[in-house]
Amino acid sequence: MTGGIAAYKAAELARELQRAGAEVQPLLTESGERMVSRATFAALTGRPVPASVWDDPAAVTHVDLARWGQVLVVAPATAHTLARLAAGLADDLLTNVALAFGGPVVVAPAMHTEMWEHPATRANLATLEARGARVVPPASGPLTSGDVGPGRLAELDDLVAGVAAALAPERSLAGVRVLVSLGGTREPLDPVRYLGNRSSGRMGAAIVAEAVARGAEVTAVAAATTVDPPAGARVVRVETAQQLSDAVLARSWSASPPRPATTSPGLAASSRPSTSTWWSSTTSRAPTPPSGPTTRTPTWSTPTPSRSSPGPPRRPSPPASSTGSRPSAAPPPAPPQPEPTLTGMNRSVPI
Repeated sequence: MTGGIAAYKAAELARELQRAGAEVQPLLTESGERMVSRATFAALTGRPVPASVWDDPAAVTHVDLARWGQVLVVAPATAHTLARLAAGLADDLLTNVALAFGGPVVVAPAMHTEMWEHPATRANLATLEARGARVVPPASGPLTSGDVGPGRLAELDDLVAGVAAALAPERSLAGVRVLVSLGGTREPLDPVRYLGNRSSGRMGAAIVAEAVARGAEVTAVAAATTVDPPAGARVVRVETAQQLSDAVLARSWSASPPRPATTSPGLAASSRPSTSTWWSSTTSRAPTPPSGPTTRTPTWSTPTPSRSSPGPPRRPSPPASSTGSRPSAAPPPAPPQPEPTLTGMNRSVPI
């Protein structure tokens, strides 16, 4: 915090950051302490507020604090402090920490309109931005002199959003579609019991959260989980292994280039044999198999009754026709239950 009239808002910012889950270490310039005391920030944050690098030289406070923090926020940032930061000066505790700090820096300027619009201030801001600093521009409104114009410290919501944006990971997955399955499937035995496993879905949820944070378009196919998938992902709920397979395959196949990244940390309680077949799930007749070096022809069989059960006398089978086809009087039994196939195409595709 530096010595501007908006220094009192820095105390509110510290509280807002704490409500968001941050641990805040206040640093006050000499001018800033004339506006709000160190005791105020110590009481709000629960941390001691050092005043100078000379308070405990053996502790090398500025280096210790620079290595402790994850983001450096200068709010309000006066024109004088912006100039010192741009020039790389280290003449007090704040600028010493800033020069030793290697993480993201957020500056929130607050000053009179003429000072804000001065070419020197603009040049200093351009220098800081070129080094990677994030600038939260001032708001426009009433100023201490009675004037109205740009120069007010940004609103608290904008300041907190600026800090969050500085801490957000690089959007390295922007434009990439990610499909994640998580949780354990359940195979019902009856209306009460089921076969399942202890998969919690926590690993999948962590993958979803990281992918969303990196800018990916995430679809989470979730079975039974002990945690909810993070916000920002499209969630598809399933229960059984077959539902999980259908949901994943449908979304994998329908994805257009670039090819989606797919990961499956969840566990299936059971799975069906991966036997290829050309039976379609929408027809009871055997379609023509595709051309190729190897084709499989369905075989028909008629179950033979047990010898121990007398049953009614069997009628003799009529002779086969000259063409070798089965007589129409004895239709074949129903074909075997089809294996799952991809749909939405002109023909079935084996999986």
